[in-house]
Amino acid sequence: MSDVIAERDGRAAYLLASSAYRDRPWFERERAKLFTARWTLIASEHELAAPGAYVAATLGDAPIVVVRDDDGALRAFHNLCRHRGMMMLADGTGDCGGSITCFYHQWRYGLDGTLKVV
Repeated sequence: MSDVIAERDGRAAYLLASSAYRDRPWFERERAKLFTARWTLIASEHELAAPGAYVAATLGDAPIVVVRDDDGALRAFHNLCRHRGMMMLADGTGDCGGSITCFYHQWRYGLDGTLKVV
C-alpha cells in the first residue's frame, strides 16, 4: 500500500499511495483501525469546571456530549434525543444550565442523563 520513493541514509523512504488521500474504502479502514476501538480525548477537565458545562463532538459517526453534572461528576452520553434521534447540542463547548433540552419536541434531560420532561 505504500511505495518506496527514495533511499535516505541507506534506508528506504516510503510514501503512501495516492489513494490514501482520496479513497473512501481506505478512509473507512483507517477510521476503523485507528479510531473506533480506542479512547479519544475530546476535552480537558478544566473545560468542564462548573455544573452545566459541556463539550460536544462527533467521534466517528457518533455524536457525543460530556457534561459536568450537579454533583460534580463528569458524564458522557450520545448527543441524541431518544425520541426522534435529533442532535441536541452543537459541536463545541458551552453551558446548558441545569438540563439538556431537545429543540425538536422539547424533551428535557437532567445532567445525569435521566429523562425529566416529555
